[in-house]
Amino acid sequence: MSTIKMNFISKLFKHAAYNPPKNISQSFSQIFPDVINIEWTKNNENYEAIFYQNQLENIALFNAEAGLLSHKIFLTEMHLPEIIKESISKRGEIMNVVMINNANKVYYEIIFRDTNLNRFLITYDMLGNASEEQAL
Repeated sequence: MSTIKMNFISKLFKHAAYNPPKNISQSFSQIFPDVINIEWTKNNENYEAIFYQNQLENIALFNAEAGLLSHKIFLTEMHLPEIIKESISKRGEIMNVVMINNANKVYYEIIFRDTNLNRFLITYDMLGNASEEQAL
């Protein structure tokens, strides 16, 4: 294979073979056992893992000391609390759901579209209180 082609391939997949420091991978394994397809990247001083657990895509962000900063799970509508499903169903069709845990504060970011096909991003807390909404 030519050097040019190898350089292109290595640039294209430069994050695919990244391995985090041992303290990060150990912390990850303790918090997230039984996961598959883990891909690591380094963002500034933090380490991000994209992986699958229970057939759902997850993103976990760790600091250099192996502390979990945030955890996102890409959910389906069926995983939403009923109170949030009811609130959104009055406004439109759910398109995307992400549950985010930052410092043990859990909230949901939901993209939905109304009957005019306008898309919106709305944030809910665990109790079903909407806090932010923006048109996309």
